[in-house]
Amino acid sequence: VGNNCDVLPDGTVLDFGCGSGLLLRQLLSRKMLSKAVGADVEEGMLKVLRSRIEEEGLKGKVKVVLMNATDGSDVKALGTFDLVTCVYVLGHIRDVEVDAALDNICSAVKPGGFALIAEFDDISKQHEGNSKEDKFISDGGHAHTSVSLERLESAFSRNSLVVVKAEKINLTLFNSSTVANVVAAKRE
Repeated sequence: VGNNCDVLPDGTVLDFGCGSGLLLRQLLSRKMLSKAVGADVEEGMLKVLRSRIEEEGLKGKVKVVLMNATDGSDVKALGTFDLVTCVYVLGHIRDVEVDAALDNICSAVKPGGFALIAEFDDISKQHEGNSKEDKFISDGGHAHTSVSLERLESAFSRNSLVVVKAEKINLTLFNSSTVANVVAAKRE
């Protein structure tokens, strides 16, 4: 993240779909920012995040927010941020909500700020053998939606963010090869 985005040490970050807050905690431990908001629809994941915040001495630096909507409409009430991240989240919401979620993520980027999104090109490879809809998000089930590089770039464009880096990255996860789409964009 830090290599692609000039985030100031006193910058703020929103991690959309933060889960256990791994990315937030890494950014804070490297002193890349002073304040963070972790937002997720899964109370169980936020419980883990709260525990890790306490264990790692980050209390007061991370605000934990339970979102009610997977389309990201809750984000608007949180304000704007220097950096908004969304890592391997959109592929778990229904396809019909992905564009709204992307628009809401983009709306949370302040002028001069960045958005960084990473998604599996073909999430079905990560969920072989699983049903199309399984539990959580939040008990309504979650989808396995593929989010292309072009779809991410299009979302940034329609929301007046300029793509500064876009690439496909080959990954090996759980003994399986896959491709991740990673896009960083800036609001001028």
